[in-house]
Amino acid sequence: MIKRFFTGIFDYDSCTIRKYFWLFMIAWVVLMGILYFLLYLFGQAVYDGNKTVFYVKGIESVIWIIPNILFFLHFIAISVRRLHDSGHNGAWVWLIVIPMIGMILLLIFMLLPTNKNSEYQENYFES
Repeated sequence: MIKRFFTGIFDYDSCTIRKYFWLFMIAWVVLMGILYFLLYLFGQAVYDGNKTVFYVKGIESVIWIIPNILFFLHFIAISVRRLHDSGHNGAWVWLIVIPMIGMILLLIFMLLPTNKNSEYQENYFES
């Protein structure tokens, strides 16, 4: 599964079933939670009048930015593959640029079951 994770970053032509999509999302939340906690421990907090603001700088910011870029690229690819699996065009992934409503609609698409009549069904990518 880990090997598939790294090889599927630019695969937009196949399908991914719900199980693998949600496993990817859960794994990513756990990994980012651990990374955020570590950066919180080693980052710096600044008091800004009314509240304390946490920020990272230097090498910590690189450690934070690189995984987020990787996540974004994987999220787009796996979302397109999941949309294909549910029988929709991958262009629906552009809903994420619409605040709130777009994410809710995309979530609904991600929860839909597999469409056996989809044109992409012959290409399964089990990420």
